[in-house]
Amino acid sequence: AIIQGSDRAKTVSKGIEVLGGIGAFIKPGDVVLLKVNAAFATPALLSATTHPELISQIIKLCHQAGAKEVHVTDNPINDPSSCFKLTGIGEAVESSGGKLYLPKEDYFQPYSLKGGKLITDWPLLYQPLKGVNKVIGVAPLKDHHRSGASMTMKNWYGLLGGRRNIFHQDIHTIITELALMMRP
Repeated sequence: AIIQGSDRAKTVSKGIEVLGGIGAFIKPGDVVLLKVNAAFATPALLSATTHPELISQIIKLCHQAGAKEVHVTDNPINDPSSCFKLTGIGEAVESSGGKLYLPKEDYFQPYSLKGGKLITDWPLLYQPLKGVNKVIGVAPLKDHHRSGASMTMKNWYGLLGGRRNIFHQDIHTIITELALMMRP
């Protein structure tokens, strides 16, 4: 769905409505993870991260559909506390009744993608996924110097730990593997 408008809450709601409504995806009792892009300690105005108004509205919609919990996470490039604060995502999560998971060392577990070339025995941000039965990627569309554009499939990068920047040398393979890792 492509929806245009200046009110982010209304446009995301309309987009989800066109796709069948939030109830087509979220059922009563679901535990949902919103994987946002909070990679940089910059204000939402710069559009380098997921806009907090989108996060707030999606959390509200999930709760309206009967979600038991809504978790929100990312493993930012910059300091996680600063990123979630300066982007406004942390405040949006808190004010909307979500649960924010800032990455901690013990939240990661080794993971290997079956048949993977790059994602083998790699740290995965596992703790926020624990008990979750629905995952929604919410990423901004932006230019990316290696892949051309950065969208939802590239956004799964934020579930990886370690020196993941080495994957940029084979960006198309890592995006393919991330898509396989988080397949619908």
